[in-house]
Amino acid sequence: MQQLGEAVKTSLVGGASPSQEQLEKFAAQYAASGGRVENFGRKMLEWSKDANVSVANKIYMNLKSPLNVNMMKVMEGRNFQIMHLEQELHQFNRRLFLRNFPVW
Repeated sequence: MQQLGEAVKTSLVGGASPSQEQLEKFAAQYAASGGRVENFGRKMLEWSKDANVSVANKIYMNLKSPLNVNMMKVMEGRNFQIMHLEQELHQFNRRLFLRNFPVW
């Protein structure tokens, strides 16, 4: 099931949509791996969300961990580095949102 999820996420990266053929293949693989067909749509939405959560978000969350905060203090890191990352993350997410949901 995890391999299927990774394959689906790969096809969804950057707001792309899988073809009808791909969807049918994913649904068949989902059912074959023990998934309930009635839950396939919900699982696709979950995978879509996971595929489009930016890598920057994941990096940012890891940078905010207590271990990394302490490491930056040891290495004389400054809070402005985190603030700069927050600004970049905000700008990246805004661009990603506008690309996937254009304003008319």
